[in-house]
Amino acid sequence: MKIGQKLILIFLLISALVWIFGFISVNLSRKSLERYIGESYVSLAVEVLDKIDRHIYSRIEEFQSYCSDKLLQEGISASNQEFEKLEDIEGYITKQDNEWVSAPRELLTPFMLQLINNSMSFELKEKLEFYKKKYSYEIYGEIFATNKYGANVFQTRKTSDYRQNDEKWWQEALV
Repeated sequence: MKIGQKLILIFLLISALVWIFGFISVNLSRKSLERYIGESYVSLAVEVLDKIDRHIYSRIEEFQSYCSDKLLQEGISASNQEFEKLEDIEGYITKQDNEWVSAPRELLTPFMLQLINNSMSFELKEKLEFYKKKYSYEIYGEIFATNKYGANVFQTRKTSDYRQNDEKWWQEALV
């Protein structure tokens, strides 16, 4: 074999080795970069979720502490006592709920206005307004409190219904 052919063969062999090592290096670098980016995004997602959780739990704690408000406790206690005097509590709640649900959506009956326009409801509305001004949008659509029978006692606006004891969230909160 002539020296020119040997040089060409060596050159082709070196070129092939450089190409193979380059290809392997690029693939390893790409995989390493993908793994790093993936881990970074997972870390970022975990951090964001942690912040969201802390924010939600702080709101929950805020409302839990708000439950110790004397006006709120007195109002709910008074409602419980009024209901205990009724002969047919479930019948009363069912009657009020049927009237509530059958009323047109935009209509506020005197009974609804009584629950919306009392001192505790105004206090709850102030809380909603505070958050609306602070964040420039509504944080909570509505706030309402029920007695131990699941009937609304205080509320910031008309709810979809009067009876809450048939709701899964209410039953879970009761336990």
